[in-house]
Amino acid sequence: AGEYADEASCAFSANPALEILDLLTHPQYGLKVSPTRIDMASFTAGANRCDEIVDGIKRYECHVYIREKRTAWEWIETIGLHAGGMRPREVDGVWVLDTGEEPTVVDATITSDHIVAGTRPRVSYGGGAGFADLPNSFVAEWTDSSARRWPKRQLVLNHPEVDAGAEVRPSVTYQLDGCLKEKQAYRCLWAIAHRAWSEVTITGMDLLPEMLHLKAGSLVTLQVEKLGFKDNDFVVTDTVYTGAGIRVSLRLHDPAIW
Repeated sequence: AGEYADEASCAFSANPALEILDLLTHPQYGLKVSPTRIDMASFTAGANRCDEIVDGIKRYECHVYIREKRTAWEWIETIGLHAGGMRPREVDGVWVLDTGEEPTVVDATITSDHIVAGTRPRVSYGGGAGFADLPNSFVAEWTDSSARRWPKRQLVLNHPEVDAGAEVRPSVTYQLDGCLKEKQAYRCLWAIAHRAWSEVTITGMDLLPEMLHLKAGSLVTLQVEKLGFKDNDFVVTDTVYTGAGIRVSLRLHDPAIW
């Protein structure tokens, strides 16, 4: 008694944002996070994004049966992959859902004058030492609900360099069994691969106190030519308060990601 929600308030949903919310808060099989520590606005936005109709079908759905013995967090990560990498994160004690939808309003312009003297921000391209370290082929296994017995299908997404004749580096395979439509599986795989291939990140950037209003999800314009950027937009991915101000991590803004 008391372990499950009132049946009258429950309903089936294949919406990944709502599934993640359930796994975060459920007292029996979830992480038991109190609803008072949930940013419901971000989860509502995420659920609405998943439900948007794109090319005649919902943007994202996840039809999975939780049969395997995994932790709630592992299932949250699995479900998030079915929404192109959607994931929750804790900010100042409150759980917020990163929907993958890029912000549109610039919160600040950062110039060299805003960077604490003596600090050395690190710029990484392609998620690390360079694109050569990344797979140039991504594979997804999805479930074809339109065929008899719902067989597994395989979807391959290659980087243009492969199409130009380059050798395939070890592929990464994602289990997207909860995708029942090829369009949705492709949409998920494209978002995951595109983010890996195009990602430019900056870490260890210490800013003066006037930038304390920035938070994860803020959109900023970077005008720091010594780092090679002039009027480039970045999204804040992490913040740490320091004695001299705030340390931020940034990711190049990519409005093309679905």
